[in-house]
Amino acid sequence: MASFLISKFKNYLILLLLKESKRKFINGDPTEIFGDVQELTEESPIIIIGQVDTDTEEFEFEGVPFYKSEIKIKDIYKDTDGTLERNTQITLLQNDLGELDPLVKKNEKVLLFLKKYEGPVIEDAYRLMGLHQGHYKIDKEGEIYPVGENKLKEISNLIEISNLNVLDTFMEKATKQTKNN
Repeated sequence: MASFLISKFKNYLILLLLKESKRKFINGDPTEIFGDVQELTEESPIIIIGQVDTDTEEFEFEGVPFYKSEIKIKDIYKDTDGTLERNTQITLLQNDLGELDPLVKKNEKVLLFLKKYEGPVIEDAYRLMGLHQGHYKIDKEGEIYPVGENKLKEISNLIEISNLNVLDTFMEKATKQTKNN
C-alpha cells in the first residue's frame, strides 16, 4: 500500500512540475513511473542500445518546444513489433523537462527504453518510457549510468544494471519472464 501511495505522489509531483513549466508532451504520457527495471522492461515495447548520430534539433509545435535526435541502433534487446533493424536510424522525440527528460547528446552511446510516438508533433518517431527512467548512458568501458541524477535518489531501486555484461543477463531473464506471463 505504501509503494502505491508513493507512486501516486510521484505522479502528482510530475504533473505539478509540468503545469508550472507550462510545457506539455502532446499526446504522450510523461507521467509513467516505474518501480524497478523489471517493470520498465516489461512495459517497454522497445529496448535498444544506440549511438546518438546528430545534434539535438529544436522545433516548435503549437508554441511548445520539442527536440529530435537521430539514434543509430547498435543492439536490439526488445522489439515487440519486429520492425527495427540494427545499423538503421530512428528519430527520438523529447520534450526537454530538465532532469525529468535530459536531452541526449551527439556521440553518446545510450540504452533506451522506448515506445513508438503517436501524435501530431512528428511522424515516425519514438519516445522514452518513463522519461529519464528510460534513458541511460553507456561509457567506453561499458558501464551504464542513469541520467537525471537528482531524480535518481528517488528511484535508486531502478539501478540494478551497472554494465553491459549485467545488462545482457538481466534482459535475457526479464524478456523470458515477460513472455511467460
